[in-house]
Amino acid sequence: MIPIDANTKIATLINQHPDALEAIVGLSPHFKKLRNPILRKLMASRTTIDTACRVGKIPLRLFFERLAPLGFVASGTESTREVPGAEPRPLPEVVRSLHPEKVVDLDVRPILGSGLDPLERILQEVRKLPAGHVLKVINSFEPAPLILLLKRQGFEAHAVHRDADTVETYFFRSSEAVRIPKSELPVQGGSWAEVENRFGASMTRIDVRGMEMPQPMFAILDAIDGLEAGKALFVQHKRVPVFLLPELEERGIEYVLNDRGEGDVQMILYRN
Repeated sequence: MIPIDANTKIATLINQHPDALEAIVGLSPHFKKLRNPILRKLMASRTTIDTACRVGKIPLRLFFERLAPLGFVASGTESTREVPGAEPRPLPEVVRSLHPEKVVDLDVRPILGSGLDPLERILQEVRKLPAGHVLKVINSFEPAPLILLLKRQGFEAHAVHRDADTVETYFFRSSEAVRIPKSELPVQGGSWAEVENRFGASMTRIDVRGMEMPQPMFAILDAIDGLEAGKALFVQHKRVPVFLLPELEERGIEYVLNDRGEGDVQMILYRN
C-alpha cells in the first residue's frame, strides 16, 4: 500500500503506478491536459491532490476512492474530508476596479499550438505594460513557472479557471515603480570556472540547440530527473532559457550560465 494525503503531488502518483494517469484523467475533464506530456511535465510536479480537486471541483473523497484500487491509501481522515474553499476566489480589487480598456489580453494558446515558446512575447507585453494596466494571459493551464518568474519582478498574479481549456491569469504590479529591463536575466550559483573545474569531465552532456521550442525545456527536465547529489549536467543551448530557471530552483537544482554570444549559451546544472 502507498500512503498519500492532500499534499501528495500528482507527479508522485503517476510515477508510482502506470495506471494512475488514466485514473486521474477520468475524474474530471479538467485533468485531460495531463495526457499531453509537455503539459504534464509542467503541471504534475507542482500540483497537489488538494489543488487538483479544487481545479476539477471534486471532493477529495472521490479522488482517493478512484486511486484506492491501485494500492494508494489515504492517511488519517483524508479519505472523508471535502475540499475546503472550492469556490473560486474573487478577482482582486485592483483588477475588478479597472476599466476594460486597461486590461491587456494576450492569448498564447495559438503560440503553444504552433510549437513555439510564448515567453518572449509575454515579456514584451510586460515590459511595455503602461502604469495602472493589467496583463491577462489566456492559456489552457495555469502558468506556474511564469507566475514565479514575474513574482520575482514585482508582479502579483491571479488565475481564473473559466473552463477545462481556458485559464485567465491576471498579472499586475505590486508597486507601480517596478519595471523589467530588457537585459535583466536571473542569475544564480558561483562562477563558471569554479563549477566547471569542480565537475570536470564527469558531467553528463546534452545539446538542445537543434530542438524546436518548447522541447529544449522538457529535454533538460528529463535529463535532471535522475541527477544525483554531486553530479552535474552540461547543457548547450541557443539562448538563456528564462522560463526554465524557476523550474530548476523549484527542484533544488543549482546552475551557472556562460553566454558566449548569439546562439551559444552554456549551462551547468547540479545538485549540492
